[in-house]
Amino acid sequence: MTNNFKEKAVMYLRVSSAKQEDGYSLDAQEKLALEYAKKHNLDVVKMWKVQESAWGKEERKYFTEMVEYLKRNDSVKHGIFDVVDRMTRNDNDKIRVIMLIKKYNKTIHFSRSNQMLNAENLDSTKEFMMDVEVAAAKKLSNDIAYKTRMGMTEKAEQGIYPAKASLGYQNMRNRNGESFIEVDPITGPLVTELFEYASTGKYSYEELEGIFYAKGLRTRFDGKKVTLKSIEKVLHNPFYYGVFQWGGQLYKGTHKTLVTQELWDKVQEVVRAKGHRFDTKHNYPFNRLIKCEHCGHYVLGALAKQKYLYYRCAHYNKKHKNKYLSEAEMMDKLSGIVRDIELPQEVVKVLIKGLKKKGLKANRISANTKIILEQDLKRVQNRIDSLLDMRLDGKIDDVTYQAKNNKLVQERARIESDLSSCEGTPEGAQRAIQGLEMLSGLEKCYKQADNYGKADLLRAVGAKFILTADNQIAVEYKEPFKGIYEAKLKNGGGDNSPLPNKKTALLNQGCLNSDGCFLAPTDSAFLTQSVESCGSKLPSFKPHTVLASCSKNDWGG
Repeated sequence: MTNNFKEKAVMYLRVSSAKQEDGYSLDAQEKLALEYAKKHNLDVVKMWKVQESAWGKEERKYFTEMVEYLKRNDSVKHGIFDVVDRMTRNDNDKIRVIMLIKKYNKTIHFSRSNQMLNAENLDSTKEFMMDVEVAAAKKLSNDIAYKTRMGMTEKAEQGIYPAKASLGYQNMRNRNGESFIEVDPITGPLVTELFEYASTGKYSYEELEGIFYAKGLRTRFDGKKVTLKSIEKVLHNPFYYGVFQWGGQLYKGTHKTLVTQELWDKVQEVVRAKGHRFDTKHNYPFNRLIKCEHCGHYVLGALAKQKYLYYRCAHYNKKHKNKYLSEAEMMDKLSGIVRDIELPQEVVKVLIKGLKKKGLKANRISANTKIILEQDLKRVQNRIDSLLDMRLDGKIDDVTYQAKNNKLVQERARIESDLSSCEGTPEGAQRAIQGLEMLSGLEKCYKQADNYGKADLLRAVGAKFILTADNQIAVEYKEPFKGIYEAKLKNGGGDNSPLPNKKTALLNQGCLNSDGCFLAPTDSAFLTQSVESCGSKLPSFKPHTVLASCSKNDWGG
């Protein structure tokens, strides 16, 4: 240039990452560009020295700032870049630079190649050469992206999650620079506790947000509250029980799990349940414990006149047959549920003696089960390997492969979960004995607990609770309590025992669905016969029948 005074210029220097190779680092670009500006008598009035991708609207934030600055300032006639590759790797930004030259009469410089483009010398040949350089840079960028995706897919196939760790975990590197994910010692236990709270069905997302903020659960980088949406995302993420999705495909992770698949499945069941809260400011004891027979929605609590607590269906309307229950009525009806599965002392003694005798046999059964599960695991893994070979050989398409592979990965995770619970221990047998001893004082324990403790105990023994049309509560018990209940029905519960709730008896016999409705049309003769068989009484209680009925259940041993 022959100007005797310095013309104003801006400078744009870019790298894609902090690990840009030597020669293209920001400092190297700056040094070369300043020497170029001095040589051509240019005064650099503003400089952008950034790390950003050459793709995407958000990523080109600073490039856009530079372009708009040149458009607004007529006195700034020059823009300095290192090379075309550092300016842009996409066609859209190249067009914006060409418009700066043609429409706004700017001069574009490339300091490394000592080139200058302006409205006077920009002909079809030079514009074509720029197109070629942008296309070459674009191909290089695409090649890097492809290799990156392939590398991340390879990590996923090795069981390593190739992205930012989920809440409760942290990304780490070993001495060889290899990345891995480990449990965060602070947030990890809190995430496990979050799943345990959610599985009870007692808490809304809003309540979980507040409870775990008070417990200290925070986001990883800025230490802020974990929001309601983030909590919902965590509770739906299968990463926590050992599998993750990448590229539309499920992979078995090598990271340590924070929850079991059983707990994760229980949480999915709870969060899918219908029903809305009357009062989101209060967590009433028996909320979301019972479902309405009429519509299948949860029975929830509400305050009347700011002091009377009552429960009714969340979707109550004039068509509902059942009315509300006061808190006292609710507690009275629920107390019989615990009483019906309490065992007399003499029965507990017989059961404990029987469990001790069956201990060695149970260990042998556990060992046999482990062998079978290991064989199943090997079979599933062979099928996964064969499926991959079929995809590589072109025998099946990607959609079919991913659908079948996802099912096999889930089955493998289930088998591995079952394998982890196959190890019998003396402590497990002791817990079983302690559990049986507790059953002899279950009603006393229930009466001594506060209302929240009562609700927790009921959730521990019951799988389904139904508020019937006549304002009674029917329950389907969990195992092993279901076995105890059925054995007591068959053999009599003592001369002073009341007749059983008819729908409870039918529900535990499998005659009703989860909403308390009959699975199939049932005539009156069958109903009478079923109820009579459930309510029949014998002079004495037969503990050996209870043992036979319950021995197949898992008591922790």
